[in-house]
Amino acid sequence: MSMPVRIAILCDDSQLSDAWTRAINSEPSYDAIAVHDGAGLRVALRSTNPEFVVIDNAFPGALALCRELSHADGPRLLVGNVAEDEGGLEALTAGARGIIYTSAFPQEIVKALRMIANNQVWAPRHVVVAMWQRMRIEHEKRLAAEAVLAQRLSSREREVLRYAAAGLGNKEVASRLAISEATVKVHLTHIFQKLGLKGRGELAAAYHGILR
Repeated sequence: MSMPVRIAILCDDSQLSDAWTRAINSEPSYDAIAVHDGAGLRVALRSTNPEFVVIDNAFPGALALCRELSHADGPRLLVGNVAEDEGGLEALTAGARGIIYTSAFPQEIVKALRMIANNQVWAPRHVVVAMWQRMRIEHEKRLAAEAVLAQRLSSREREVLRYAAAGLGNKEVASRLAISEATVKVHLTHIFQKLGLKGRGELAAAYHGILR
């Protein structure tokens, strides 16, 4: 007999948390555990290693928590209690695989979990379309930024820029490119001068097409 799928629920509203837990545990293959605070969630993650985390959108820092947990080997995330006028776009952008509106019945969570388990997204079509449009716009901005950088910077300077924009320090950049730290500093000085930038924050923004 296979082990049930472990699911952690992060929600401060005991009534809502109980409703979600009952709905999920009505599915024999699921085992939901309710968690009522952020510190408790981290303890639960370490001790139970859940495959899914259901997060109440009203919980303080819910989207920041999504971004924190949405890494490659982390649990799959579902954000519930989302107001329909909010759309849920920000939750998906933060890394959630699905959203559940406040008006939805608790049983909808089980359907959403099944969909997410199959590597699909559970969200209204208009939210998915909005997500796609945002991704397309960001991609176009990135291409435009790269075209500008290609005109102004040498190939080596673009390599230094890419690593620096990713948050690597001078020593790490030097190691990746097999050059000295002094050479990295020279390249960065030229990059700042050519692009009219001040500091690594503006450098990262320019690389990602945020700063024109």
